Amino acid sequence: RPGEGPPPSVRGPLYQVHKASTTRDGSAHAATRARVPRLERAMKPTLRIRPYAPADDAACKRLELVASQFQSCRGLVKAAIEHYAAFDAKAQQFAQHLVLVCTDDELGGAVFGVIAVAVKRANCCGALRKVGYVFDLRVDQSHQRRGIALALSAEAEARVSQAPFEVEYLYLSVNSDNTKAKALYSRMGWSLCSKRCLFFDLLSRPAALTSEARAAAGGVLRIRDTSEAVGKTADAYAGNDLCLEREELERSLFLSPLYLGTFALADGRGSYAQLSLWHSSFFTGFLPIRLLFPWELWRVSAPLLFVSAAATAACAFLKLLSAASANQTSSPYKSAALYASALITALLAAKAGRFVRWARSRSHFRARLFGAVHEGPEWEPLMRAVRVRISDEARDLGFTLLVMNTDVDAPLNIAFGKPTSARQRRAATAAAAAASATAAASEGEGAQHLLPAPSAKAQKKEEKAMTEFWHKSLSPALPSPLPLLEAQAFFDPRDF
Repeated sequence: RPGEGPPPSVRGPLYQVHKASTTRDGSAHAATRARVPRLERAMKPTLRIRPYAPADDAACKRLELVASQFQSCRGLVKAAIEHYAAFDAKAQQFAQHLVLVCTDDELGGAVFGVIAVAVKRANCCGALRKVGYVFDLRVDQSHQRRGIALALSAEAEARVSQAPFEVEYLYLSVNSDNTKAKALYSRMGWSLCSKRCLFFDLLSRPAALTSEARAAAGGVLRIRDTSEAVGKTADAYAGNDLCLEREELERSLFLSPLYLGTFALADGRGSYAQLSLWHSSFFTGFLPIRLLFPWELWRVSAPLLFVSAAATAACAFLKLLSAASANQTSSPYKSAALYASALITALLAAKAGRFVRWARSRSHFRARLFGAVHEGPEWEPLMRAVRVRISDEARDLGFTLLVMNTDVDAPLNIAFGKPTSARQRRAATAAAAAASATAAASEGEGAQHLLPAPSAKAQKKEEKAMTEFWHKSLSPALPSPLPLLEAQAFFDPRDF
């Protein structure tokens, strides 16, 4: 409103931004007119935004546990993110970081919202700049639709744009099906910059490979010299979006206790592939909440259920064997069917037992691949071999899953699985057609092997599983509108 500032709950850097956006005659920029009055109407005077304190740890973890829940099968399967260390431990990986909370004085200063920003120096729009990664924006369900998320975001942006942070560029990740969050970011001037696809391997058993492929995986070597791994990664991503400085790359990632090694393979003819491994479950993991029934019920009754299932399988096996023996002379076909049923029952019970035993032996949930480097004409089979070797390493270290996020248009996707974007499908189809035409010309055959286009249902499933990256400029020195991130952009494993 003309002549009025924001309420006391959001005064501070945000108030300074409001004042700076207002001219002498009282008129305001369009962005400020659209945003600040909304905060004035929504934020109560008793709601305050302040820096995070260690005493807020339990309340912020509770917010994370509730807000991060994801579900499938109409809510029959549900899980959430659980913090193993202090809530701000992830942010403290970065030399500069900001964590803000929103409290309500009417309720004894209880925490009802939180946001975090990790600040680093990385390549952006052709130059090294201060960039910030925004994460863990959470608001309690009882206080949603009151402008708290908007106020926390605006306050965080205002603070990191000033000294000592002086951030020029912000980015964040959001699930593609989270329409509520994307609508909020769009209103605040954020825009889509990258669509991400997820590859993951369940490490319950070694990959089924041919003897040649397994032999190639056996040739993959761990790079013992950290400086060599840093040099290869820095050279491959030099000038690419979000790539850290070489010294920062080494200090923050390759000398971190969460770095688990770099593995590489070269064919001696100019082709090379390299992947690095990161401990992605040191600070957070997934907490099961429901699997048809509440998880607490499963945890209490699991031993009894397992013993009952094993006893039932044993009884079924003995009964089928007895019935097969009784019908052996009168009906050989029925006897054979009963013997087969008994065998299948025993195999399924043994397989279930092995899986349960493997799951109980896992000490960590997920490991993450990062810093993929590839060069030369034959890098794809080399990269597949490196992936197999690194999967074996993660399995031996006690991890359950091996995951990697890539841009949907990254060439790496073809080596990891089916291309997921339309551009990648067209490129892969054209490459397959060219290879087939070359083979036909040399062998006198006209057969072509093209990649089939995925069905509409498969495309919809892929899009729903994607994560999107959004970004925003805080500096007039950056181009407007901001360009999309490069498909070969470097993604810091600490961000996920």
